[in-house]
Amino acid sequence: MFKKAGVLFLYTETPLHPGSGASLGLADLPVQREKASNFPIMQPSGLKGVFRDFISEQEGLNQMGRELAALKAKLAEMKNNDSRKNLESEISEREKEYKQKLLSSGIQAVFGPETSEADTHGGALSFTEARIVLFPVRSLVGVFAWITCPQALARLHRDLEVAKQTVSWEVPPQPEQGQAWITNGSTVKSADGIVILEEYAFTGKELPNTQAEGIAEWLATQAFPATDAHTYWKTRLYEKTNSQVHSNLVILRDEDFRDFTLFGTEVITRIRIDPTKGTVARGALWTEEHLPADTLLYTLALAADPRVADGQLPSALKKDGKGEAEKVLEYLIGKVEGALVQMGGDATVGRGLVRVRAYTEAKKS
Repeated sequence: MFKKAGVLFLYTETPLHPGSGASLGLADLPVQREKASNFPIMQPSGLKGVFRDFISEQEGLNQMGRELAALKAKLAEMKNNDSRKNLESEISEREKEYKQKLLSSGIQAVFGPETSEADTHGGALSFTEARIVLFPVRSLVGVFAWITCPQALARLHRDLEVAKQTVSWEVPPQPEQGQAWITNGSTVKSADGIVILEEYAFTGKELPNTQAEGIAEWLATQAFPATDAHTYWKTRLYEKTNSQVHSNLVILRDEDFRDFTLFGTEVITRIRIDPTKGTVARGALWTEEHLPADTLLYTLALAADPRVADGQLPSALKKDGKGEAEKVLEYLIGKVEGALVQMGGDATVGRGLVRVRAYTEAKKS
């Protein structure tokens, strides 16, 4: 059972393809979605694997693994017995170094052992599926808007409570049919109060008690990446000058938000050229669905006490001489806070670059 929870916000800097396999729908390779709502998600197993691989690369473990694999491949081709013995001895030493690095880095205690030793103990860290908060869509005024809905905000509010966090904003009610909640100084509203997203028109209405402004401000300051390079994007979501708020946030009805996230994703056509003919290879034309750049998602990181013996724990995971869930969460945040992590498919064509922002008791700003 987890004892500590933290929230990791995931801001896509390039289109993201959290694939769910082949489909007969609009795209050959669609993104993962919730069963009931059809909102886009990322499965927790994929998130855990991504973060483990990212930290392993930072610690040099991936490089050690590649070198070991190369040595074993070389050994398989050797014929001379004396040379084989020397190489076997070197591989044995390298494997010991690799296992020692696994222990000292804390990866094995936090994420669990490798597959070959999966029955020895479980990991101390798990994740929920990544859920969507903000989705960018084209706007006739202001180029684009970030949309959300009461259901997405209610889930975020609920999950923040799991992480023992409190927020100043309240979940808004559902807008009326054909209406959308906007801020007082909306930058996507036309002169006659209409908000046009893609080819759909909504009547812009202001929430009472500046609720929409509070949501926009909180997301801009607490969920968006905290770097100077992202200042422009944060001010698109929320900026206050001379007591006037400027924001492109739009809160739609749940079903309208669902439809935009269902039909407003990027569908990219991929091909493979036959080098001998210079034409598309047979069967090598397909389409992939992506969440667009500037989508905001989040996941809960759930930490338990490490399940390994104290003697196998690095000092970074100990508190008062014992491993604790709090230190596990601190370990993760220390490794991924502010990092640019590749998630999903199509890494070799620049997809899935995601900026991570942590929101916990210790990281509030």
